[in-house]
Amino acid sequence: QQLWHWMYVRGVSDFAHMFNISKDLRAELDKHFTVARPEIVEEQISSDGTRKWLFRFPPRGAGRPVEIE
Repeated sequence: QQLWHWMYVRGVSDFAHMFNISKDLRAELDKHFTVARPEIVEEQISSDGTRKWLFRFPPRGAGRPVEIE
């Protein structure tokens, strides 16, 4: 709940600024995770309105979500 509040309510993307979380936990989180928005690499829109995107999630890789209407 605390992480969610910092990221989605306050918009904080640096664990070091999440002051109500212990320093040890913040250090572990920083070692293993990155809070960042993905980069849209490619967008495809088909004739039936289906949308596909290729997202890059630095530093780990890419994913392809699909929106079907």
